[in-house]
Amino acid sequence: MLIKLLIAAVVVVAVVVLLTRKPEKNTGSVKENDSREKNRQDDQIRDNMKSGEKSEAEKVLKEKTENVEIEQNDDKKEPDEELKEAKKALYQYINQALKGMYGCCGRDDWGNYMAPAGCSELITSHYDEILNELPAAQRQLVEGLFGCISPEGEISDREALKKHYLSMMLPFYPQYYKEMKGIRYTALLSQDTLELFRRLTGKRYRMGYRNRFENGVTAFEWKGNRFKVSNKKGQILCDAEFKDGQFWNGYAFVNVQGDDEDWIIVQKNYYKDGKCIQGDVQYTYQKPCC
Repeated sequence: MLIKLLIAAVVVVAVVVLLTRKPEKNTGSVKENDSREKNRQDDQIRDNMKSGEKSEAEKVLKEKTENVEIEQNDDKKEPDEELKEAKKALYQYINQALKGMYGCCGRDDWGNYMAPAGCSELITSHYDEILNELPAAQRQLVEGLFGCISPEGEISDREALKKHYLSMMLPFYPQYYKEMKGIRYTALLSQDTLELFRRLTGKRYRMGYRNRFENGVTAFEWKGNRFKVSNKKGQILCDAEFKDGQFWNGYAFVNVQGDDEDWIIVQKNYYKDGKCIQGDVQYTYQKPCC
């Protein structure tokens, strides 16, 4: 009996030992797992910190690069804007000069034409740069104008200036400028002149825009280089093709100087390949004014 009790006691002690050791083993595993998790989190935090530092550095570098690009763009923008303003100022000067010429020419008062005041410093400082950007035809128009008008607004050769002015207009204008009174002068500018205005302003201009007299009569119609021109009464002045500013094919009425003030003497000329092949003189009675 005593032996049985001893055996039972040993069994109980063994069970107790086993039970007490198992929690210790489990606790160690938990602690080990906790330690691993903590190490993993620490590594992640360090990685995040490194990544954050890298992102922040990249952000700072990107901002610096953008700032440099903005500064460079600003440096480039200023000259471009100034050149644009210079072109606009040149357009305004030429426009004002041509408008004054149109008025004096229509009144047969060319001798009293006064050029606009001297060019601004903005124009003169960018003059060569503007010319270099223009096609040959437009460059010649500007050079021809300022070859007769100094930067101070002085006219060096009045007749050469008139010839150049007429070259900037439509081809029929030199012959019929008196009959074109009342037409908006920009409607009479040549295509080359309008192209010059477009390149200086960036705006588009239409040839013949508002080419009507106050009474509604259309001053001219055209197709290519052929122009059909009428006076204020609707009478046809010419229906002809032009080449190099001259009548080429078609017909045109040309005034003939006469001593009789009671009659208007005109000659209807027919042209072929630039040569007058026939001319018919016509007389129109002009009733005295008193």
